Amino acid sequence: MENKDASNTYLSEDTIKKRGIAFLKSYYRFRPRGSSGTIAKIDMRADGGIIADGFLKFDKEDGSPFTVTFEATSWHTRDEVYFKTQDNLLNWDSIALSLIITTLIVLWMEQINFLDFYDQGFGMGFLISWMLFLSLIIIFKLSLRYLQRYRYIYAIEQFKQYFATEQWICISEDVFASSRDQRLAELKKQCISYGVGLLIMRHNEDVLPVITPAREIKGQKKKKILNFVDLPAWSNELKKRLLNSPQDFNKQTNRFRRSYVKQQVIGATFLCFLGFILFDKYTRKMHVYQEAEEIIATRQLENPNRVPEPNAYKVDSSFLNQFSKQSNYQEAKDRSLANTMMDWEKKKKEEEKQRRLSAFQEAKPAEVSKTSTKVPLDACNIWQAIPEGSVLLIKGTGPFLSEREASDQYRFTKRRYGRAGLVPSKCLPNGGTEGFYVYISKPMRNPDRALEILDSLNVDIPTDDRISIISL
Repeated sequence: MENKDASNTYLSEDTIKKRGIAFLKSYYRFRPRGSSGTIAKIDMRADGGIIADGFLKFDKEDGSPFTVTFEATSWHTRDEVYFKTQDNLLNWDSIALSLIITTLIVLWMEQINFLDFYDQGFGMGFLISWMLFLSLIIIFKLSLRYLQRYRYIYAIEQFKQYFATEQWICISEDVFASSRDQRLAELKKQCISYGVGLLIMRHNEDVLPVITPAREIKGQKKKKILNFVDLPAWSNELKKRLLNSPQDFNKQTNRFRRSYVKQQVIGATFLCFLGFILFDKYTRKMHVYQEAEEIIATRQLENPNRVPEPNAYKVDSSFLNQFSKQSNYQEAKDRSLANTMMDWEKKKKEEEKQRRLSAFQEAKPAEVSKTSTKVPLDACNIWQAIPEGSVLLIKGTGPFLSEREASDQYRFTKRRYGRAGLVPSKCLPNGGTEGFYVYISKPMRNPDRALEILDSLNVDIPTDDRISIISL
């Protein structure tokens, strides 16, 4: 058991480098290789400011090099593995997408004459386009910010800059507050997506492999192959660069962020296209107004003696019967059709009222069903076709004899891990005849994979709440 002083002491990055390179030498000791020896070093550098905290290299049987690099991260350098939201990239992506969709919508509205710019004017068309553009930006920023594209992790981005056969990240156990940290979950997702391995070093300097590197990753062959050298051979060039830089560029964790040139070009193109559509509508409107004025002027020139029609008339209101008060005046209206329609609607309402009253009197009161809060049990037939040799991850070390206790453990496990199941012991091939098993995964045919999942689930978990494994 770790003592209290050890738990409060942060592991240094040098310790993580040394223990990490020792673990990798042991991890690859059985890998087939050629006649050349193995090179294992720490603190390696390459062109472009690329840093490899650990470097391992040997030749394979066919003579091709097998290179392994890893990034060591302690509590003091934890920003290397914490994700940061790329707000600038998100903003430019949202602007470009909003301009594209706004332009297409305005073009579609112009084609189907949904919005007549001749009546509304240029200002209304511009206002509608602007409101649509701002609304789309807000929608995209709120919906896209959780995508992996906008979550920048320095260690992962540095691995994308060069080629290595396998790449690892080795972090101290105290880098993340807990195993449920959102930043740790994002680091694991990106490690899986880009084929990077993940190691966690405990305070007693034991190294726990969490994720192993992928053998092949899409786009891996397009990466540059760099020549790594150790610190003494590169120190002169390093000093020259540091003299011209206000900060140590090795600590600038934002230096691999993406550029926004493509988004800016796309946005400018569609902005010009949208402006052209609105300006074309405006010029057509002005052309129609000019044609109308030219027609009026031409008519006046053809017949100059013609008196134009006045815009208003002067009328003596005393000669008008404004309030229909003429003597012997009576409005003649034919109400026969209206009366027939009113009688038909009244009869229809009475029939509907009688129909609802009859249906209400004949209806019987519905029986109130009691909802069951009992935890659902798996049927035995779904466990009959389980292949021999499969394993199952269960809660605790054996079956729970009481159904009540098993139900409570089922609810607790489902809240904690997000998934759980409950099966009677008699349904399993080697489960016995009494009790119930609470499991958290489907039966697995790969015991090694099950053990890896078991180790990752039991990190920082009390003994009573640990997960165990049984054979089926």
